[in-house]
Amino acid sequence: MKGRESIVRDLTQVIAIFLVLCVHLFGETGSLSRSSPSPQMERLIEVFVGTWDTSETMARSEFFPHGGARHGVANFRPTADGAALVEEGHSDGSAGRLSFYIVIWWDEDATLYRFLTCFHAHRLGCELRGTAHWDGDIFVNDYEEVIKAKKTRFTDSFSHMSAASFTLVEAISAENGSKTPLVTTHYNRQ
Repeated sequence: MKGRESIVRDLTQVIAIFLVLCVHLFGETGSLSRSSPSPQMERLIEVFVGTWDTSETMARSEFFPHGGARHGVANFRPTADGAALVEEGHSDGSAGRLSFYIVIWWDEDATLYRFLTCFHAHRLGCELRGTAHWDGDIFVNDYEEVIKAKKTRFTDSFSHMSAASFTLVEAISAENGSKTPLVTTHYNRQ
């Protein structure tokens, strides 16, 4: 018999996949009606929408013992009349192939952004991946992953944003609160 945590995780994944399919289908058909995106979504759309060349650098760590790199393309687009922002990308290099699909939306009741991520690298699958907020001009996604049977905090920080480029840094948090960058991705608009 499955434990409570296993059932909750399975249910969360089913809901996450359902949300991805709904956002994708409604975004393609335009069958959801909404007058305009919320101001929070408008801010994301203004910054991210477009096609970007990506260049990832992995620091030497337990996750990438020899470091690594990948190059690829990512595309951000609004969907469901601006109710969500979808990023889809593909990259390859010494760190291996990566394909991903990310959905970000504004949760009005919780007054924060929600993240759903689907990664096809090492069979990670789809999951709700923490919450996000703006810290000044930096868009920050905080989340936890289980590493060696222990919950570990991570932060994705989108910074140095301009019309032509931005940088994404994935960092792992130590128990003392310090953060160590693991992956740095530079996005350059095509």
